[in-house]
Amino acid sequence: TLYLSALVNPELAKNFPFIKPLAQKNINIRAAALNCGKYSIEPSDSQMKLLLSGMMPKGGTPEEIELLNAARYVTKDFPPSFVMTCYGDFLYEQAPVIMKALQTAGVECEYHCYASQEKPLVHVFHLDTRNDEAERCNTDECNFFKRLIVTN
Repeated sequence: TLYLSALVNPELAKNFPFIKPLAQKNINIRAAALNCGKYSIEPSDSQMKLLLSGMMPKGGTPEEIELLNAARYVTKDFPPSFVMTCYGDFLYEQAPVIMKALQTAGVECEYHCYASQEKPLVHVFHLDTRNDEAERCNTDECNFFKRLIVTN
């Protein structure tokens, strides 16, 4: 999500020298799938801060962490998005965060939550193609892309 935001937002891309905005490329992203994602990072999230401390140039400063809050950088130029999660995913509460950002920016989007509280699934459940809910999710996602992507 952050990468896509930087692709369509040259100001944000300046913070990531390895990302060249779409304006500098001959690429048109017509749709995106946001599956079981982490879209908001709180400075108080000690596990995330520990992870980022080894990955960020300055060790995970508050400014660096804020820069990784993908939901904050969604603009009207973000591609139409299929957002999915499931009951049982440890990132379940993140999907509404990105949905709010997409809707506020006026981005076409769909929200899908699979399973139930009584029969939860797990993070990235959609990769288990033997699971009926995974099959339903992947079919829904493919139908979203088929509807938005014109093939010649």
